[in-house]
Amino acid sequence: MRFWIRVFAVAFGTAALIGAAQLGVAYGLEAIRFDRSFEAAQNDWNIHLTWIAWFGILAVIGGTAFAMSHGKMLARRIGIASRHTDGAGVTLRLIAAAAAGLGALLAMLPLTVYPAAYAKVTAQVAMNAPLSMALAIGPAIVAAMVLAAVTVANRPLSTSIVAFTVAGWLLAIISVVNTMPVQVRLYQDPVRLGVLDIGALQPAPRAYFTMPVLALVLGAAIAFVSRMRRHSRVVTAFSGATGPLAIALAYLMAGPGITSELTNQAEAYAGAMIAVVAGLVPTVLVALLPPRKKEVL
Repeated sequence: MRFWIRVFAVAFGTAALIGAAQLGVAYGLEAIRFDRSFEAAQNDWNIHLTWIAWFGILAVIGGTAFAMSHGKMLARRIGIASRHTDGAGVTLRLIAAAAAGLGALLAMLPLTVYPAAYAKVTAQVAMNAPLSMALAIGPAIVAAMVLAAVTVANRPLSTSIVAFTVAGWLLAIISVVNTMPVQVRLYQDPVRLGVLDIGALQPAPRAYFTMPVLALVLGAAIAFVSRMRRHSRVVTAFSGATGPLAIALAYLMAGPGITSELTNQAEAYAGAMIAVVAGLVPTVLVALLPPRKKEVL
């Protein structure tokens, strides 16, 4: 019983810490700020929701992964590895994912819903800003629990998520630096998740192509490494989708925006959905290559 309590506590605490840390960075850089008006720039609200949903998804996955690693090490130490970490570890995955989801939810809800009460929105943007925030982050965390339980114990699938997490943060840093506050403005252009939002590129093409191009390149690299390490063909085929899926889920929970005159969120939304399919293209092709010796099919 103590084993499961420790796994639960590690997953809960790690997810809460990751979620709060990400919000701290975003709030500190003022890349996300709710005490402002969203009436003139209506899609900015959906862009903010997308980032918050992604932070929740990463918190759950990170908490689950760390708890799984800690649980396996602890099980080996106390001699119960054969029961809880025998390669499948289904119970360990489920408990770690559930605890991480609860930790992320309890840590992030007050840090997002309460500040959202200061947002000035119209009925067209959101009937109730705090409720809109809760309805975005809650389902995102639930979806992340399922994704984490499936992927964290599988190296190619989890590698894809790590690669796209790093890529997402790098794109965000570059974009924020490119749109640093000028003349006391919050930012010149909204920074979108998974988009290289720099002035040298046109807004629509950079939204449509950033994620799909990343999915093709990173998917191919992950698939080739997976084949070299003789992982299952099925796992290799799906490894290109899990990374883009984490970002696509955030967009799915936040929505494509509400104005047809400004399509910046809708363009990024479409690019994220396309990336899930684009990531599957190279990985499926690599998985269909002739099997190597002693390869798991």
